[in-house]
Amino acid sequence: MRYRSILLKVSGEALGGDDGAGFDASALEHLTAEVGSVCAEGVAVALVIGAGNLVRGRDLHSELGEAGLRLVSADQMGMLGTIANGLAVRDLLAHAGIPTAIFATHGIPSIVAPYSVSDALAAMHDDKVVICAGGTGNPLFTTDSAACLRGIELGVDVVIKATQVDGVYDGDPQTNPNAIRYDSLTFDEAIEKRLKVIDTTASALCHENGMPLIVYKFKSEGALSRIVNGSNEGTMIRAN
Repeated sequence: MRYRSILLKVSGEALGGDDGAGFDASALEHLTAEVGSVCAEGVAVALVIGAGNLVRGRDLHSELGEAGLRLVSADQMGMLGTIANGLAVRDLLAHAGIPTAIFATHGIPSIVAPYSVSDALAAMHDDKVVICAGGTGNPLFTTDSAACLRGIELGVDVVIKATQVDGVYDGDPQTNPNAIRYDSLTFDEAIEKRLKVIDTTASALCHENGMPLIVYKFKSEGALSRIVNGSNEGTMIRAN
């Protein structure tokens, strides 16, 4: 086995299935099965989930900014959306018999405990899947940045980002059939080529801390297990 601990970043849209909005039972069941399969192999798992299926701060600000909604407030609404998604995933994992703990950057009494590195590590050491909700806890940062930050804090072996496509391409494979997929890249190359992998803040965090990132297709059945066992699934991005 190549990776004993992982942080999995899943977009909110992935939970919404083909529509990318709300909750899709089959998408949630797929996530549960994928996480359960690697937990059964003894892999420690942390999760960061976006909120695009419920609310996207930037989009909301574009729609309501002129009416008075501040970008900071819109982003805070998005952070709350990640907590809602985390609660849904927690319950489905628990229903499948997978021990789970959820923490949020802004704890909500009686709903979710506040995030701390020590508490999250303790839960992982107790073989619980740890859901890190609330983003970084600050507006103007993406959940990609939150995923890389949490992965570094929790000392995982790799950050894995689930996407709609099977890796990183030199163009959009959904509109360009001639787009070429990269097997591997450096973070510097991804930035220089202007590839839309993760935002520059997240790239810098991974680059400076030597955290590798794998981008793979969320809907690919069994992909997560293949990745932790060393398969060349998706695209690997390293510091150098």
